[in-house]
Amino acid sequence: MAIMGAAAVVAPLLRPGTTALILLALCLAVIARRCLSTPRTPEMSWYWLVATGCFLLTAPVVDGDARVGLFAAMWAVVALALILAGHVIKKAWVALPASVLFFFAAVLFGAQVLESTGQPGVSALAGYGAVVGVLYVLRLLLLDADQDRPVELYSVIGTAIGGGAIFALWAILDHQTVLLGAAAYTVVAVLACFEAPATRRKACVDAGIVSGAVVWFWACNSYLDLGMFWAIQWCALALGALAVIRYVGERQKTGKALLMGAAAFASVGAFTTIFSGEPVQQVLSLVVFAALLVVGMTLDERVFTVWGAIGVATGVLWYLRGFTYLLLALLALALIAFAIWRLNRKKPDAGNPRPPLPNQPPAVPQEQQQP
Repeated sequence: MAIMGAAAVVAPLLRPGTTALILLALCLAVIARRCLSTPRTPEMSWYWLVATGCFLLTAPVVDGDARVGLFAAMWAVVALALILAGHVIKKAWVALPASVLFFFAAVLFGAQVLESTGQPGVSALAGYGAVVGVLYVLRLLLLDADQDRPVELYSVIGTAIGGGAIFALWAILDHQTVLLGAAAYTVVAVLACFEAPATRRKACVDAGIVSGAVVWFWACNSYLDLGMFWAIQWCALALGALAVIRYVGERQKTGKALLMGAAAFASVGAFTTIFSGEPVQQVLSLVVFAALLVVGMTLDERVFTVWGAIGVATGVLWYLRGFTYLLLALLALALIAFAIWRLNRKKPDAGNPRPPLPNQPPAVPQEQQQP
């Protein structure tokens, strides 16, 4: 009987998770109290944050048998309440720790999904949906880019985009969700480009395109062993996309430099086909040089026209060593002839007459000649 009585005293009175829910209610009550009333003394201005932090840290200690998902929900609710409270009482800096707290709640939510499903990719996508979906919807409904509190805005946006990128890369590590992870990363890259300040938007677009190209190559390489050639051509494609954006934005000097980088990568990739000997890679290299030739003629850039013509001619000469690409040779000769005709067709301007030869006197107008 004594043993049974001792067991009854030691046995918990509440079910696992009940204490955490009670502490969650206390957190919300303290936050609501601060929103509805202003402390009378400055010493009591931060009691609500201290009380909230104590309740959050006490919950896993006294209720350690509760499920991880319950603590995730608890921290997420408190984080959202803190963001709303900071917005109401005009304390923008509160959004920064609250957003970080919500990210950790999303990590716990992903751990709960991992415990239930046993699939790391699915748990990563669940955390991605929580941190990006909830925080970005909160940004659209509550925060405006025109208001004079950038700390609050960029705390929420930065946590949503940065946390989403982390979860997307986590999903790429799982072979089953690698493509979904790459798509999720593309979404956060696009959101980052839209939400970046005007002074940083161009750099953000560059980083998004380059990192997106790397992520998609990583995702595709998990299904097919692409090798060095396709990695180099992928870099050339990324630089070419940046060059197009620069030319559209009327920044010809930067666009020309980026396009030269893309052409250099394409040339290195074409050189590797000598050792691989794969017909698909060789034909693709020829098509890339032909496209470079056309781009050079379209932009009236002689360097790209000559570069593309040399690449096409060199490729065709290499392919013709077995006399199996006669049609490609004819196509290359036609493109080179068209490029030379286009370059020679451009005449000097009539307003800038050709300067006289060094030993030849300047021409005298007919009106000034002696009769």
